[in-house]
Amino acid sequence: MPSFVVPQPQSSGPPKLLLNPKVAVPTPDKEYAGSGYANSGILTPLGAPGPHTYSLRFTRPGTYTYWCPIHAALGMKGVVVVP
Repeated sequence: MPSFVVPQPQSSGPPKLLLNPKVAVPTPDKEYAGSGYANSGILTPLGAPGPHTYSLRFTRPGTYTYWCPIHAALGMKGVVVVP
């Protein structure tokens, strides 16, 4: 899983901390066969601009673990079981 924040070195002072585009932006594929990386990007609360939902179709049976990249350090994860 990619890091939520990526440091950008500066010529002086501490690095800038930027949102990782691999986390902030959804991956283009809408189907998942069990390998590689799929991501919804950052979903926004209702009433705020931006995407509120995300759909991903699993094309193979299996048990798939997913992580919330924003809260991964707190252990926020889930499991999707596809029969």
